[in-house]
Amino acid sequence: MNMEDFESKYRDAIDEILNQLQTLTLVVARAETKISEIGNSVQKLSLTVEEFITVNRSQEIQPNQAEVSEIQPNQAEVSESDWPILPESPDSER
Repeated sequence: MNMEDFESKYRDAIDEILNQLQTLTLVVARAETKISEIGNSVQKLSLTVEEFITVNRSQEIQPNQAEVSEIQPNQAEVSESDWPILPESPDSER
């Protein structure tokens, strides 16, 4: 191998490495953006769940007495006919 061939192969290898590095840099930038978006989504979801739990706990602690007193003992029982009819899934056996 002469000096010109060596120099040409060296330059080609350096070009390929730099292209790969540039591609990797773009991928990392996209990944950082996605990670930030996902973090924001998790934060919003967490706040929503915390709010839901807080509202439900406050309702459990202070139940509406009018609603509780309207239920008669035998009305609290649920029969099978009260269950909703759900559509069959395509995977269920018939």
